Amino acid sequence: MTDVQPGFIHDVVQSLHDPKTPKSPPMSPTVIPNPKRDQRLDFLRGIALVTIFVNHVPGTVFENFTSRNFGFSDAAEAFVLMSGIAAALAYTKATKSSIGEGFLKSSARALKLYWVHLLITVLALVSVVWISAAVGNDDMLGRNNMDAVFRDPWTAALGIVTFGHQFGYFNILPLYCVLMLAAPLMIAAALRAPRLFLAASAAVWLAAGSTRTNFPNFPTDGGWFLDPLSWQLVFAVGVVVGVSKKEGRAFCAFHPAAFAAAAAYLVIACAVVQFSLWNHILLPSMPEVLFGFNKMYVTLPRLLHVLALAYVLIHMSSVASAANADWSRPLRFLGSNSLSVFATGSVLCIALQTVMNAYPPTVIEGFIILAFGLGAQFVAAGCDDVSSVIRTKVAMAGHATRAG
Repeated sequence: MTDVQPGFIHDVVQSLHDPKTPKSPPMSPTVIPNPKRDQRLDFLRGIALVTIFVNHVPGTVFENFTSRNFGFSDAAEAFVLMSGIAAALAYTKATKSSIGEGFLKSSARALKLYWVHLLITVLALVSVVWISAAVGNDDMLGRNNMDAVFRDPWTAALGIVTFGHQFGYFNILPLYCVLMLAAPLMIAAALRAPRLFLAASAAVWLAAGSTRTNFPNFPTDGGWFLDPLSWQLVFAVGVVVGVSKKEGRAFCAFHPAAFAAAAAYLVIACAVVQFSLWNHILLPSMPEVLFGFNKMYVTLPRLLHVLALAYVLIHMSSVASAANADWSRPLRFLGSNSLSVFATGSVLCIALQTVMNAYPPTVIEGFIILAFGLGAQFVAAGCDDVSSVIRTKVAMAGHATRAG
């Protein structure tokens, strides 16, 4: 959720006109003449944000058409992968200067993520309590791990501020905070020996999944919904891709056989999910980390799926064209302001779940609910964009004053 480039409100205010991105060679858009103007990251993050919001407001017909219905992974894996890319793009220069400078920048971002997580957690709790009282239905007070707050408020509060207790649907930012703190070390390793770094990351992933090693919950039992020791591999792949791009080289260049294999895996995964062929591929006697579909440990079938999807998408010239098209500008706008969009969507999804639990929507009502939620996220993105412009102008004015 690191913002790499401003959105379109910033462009209007600054009266900047972006040069058209040169067309990529067919099936090889990993080589971009001007990497700073590559819009695919924000475009795909925008799609992921919309998908996450739709998935987190269950009960509408539209959730049947999101990516998780067509493969083993879902938008969470894609989002963490792209977050690794964004972190590398944002902090590689500072990390190359010194690991300390890289850590200062990434830790500042992690601190912001921490406070945002606490804020939206409180807002979600307040919204559920208020809406439940308003509609006369308190079912949601016992869902999404909120019941612990009412059983023992002070202990649960301690768990919340230490990330030991996370509400349902509020698991990504704690994971991202941990990964952001580790980002400079990951970037430094990716700069020195990317393949060795990925091998070490994969070893940690395998060990964590095999032994079910996880960060502990508190005060409840169990571990984090998204195990950082496992999910770090998804982030690490993104870091290597981002560092390679920052250095002007392509990681995992196009190869026809690799592209065909990745596409075939996506087709097989889609068929398994769509036609419920799980009995033909489940192997309960084999290690779950290699043959299971556990999201907590991002097991191998899920991992391969998100990597295959990423490989296919980045090597399709049509994706590069779509990312730079005028019609995709709203998606790029959401993607370039991803933290404010995600935070707003997280609070709204819990609030809307509470309303929908009391009043199940029709198809049309479900559409209106999602449209309202997405509209609110566009407003949040706009406010974020405007505040970015103001901060930039204030900083420039301060610099000019000091220089004068």
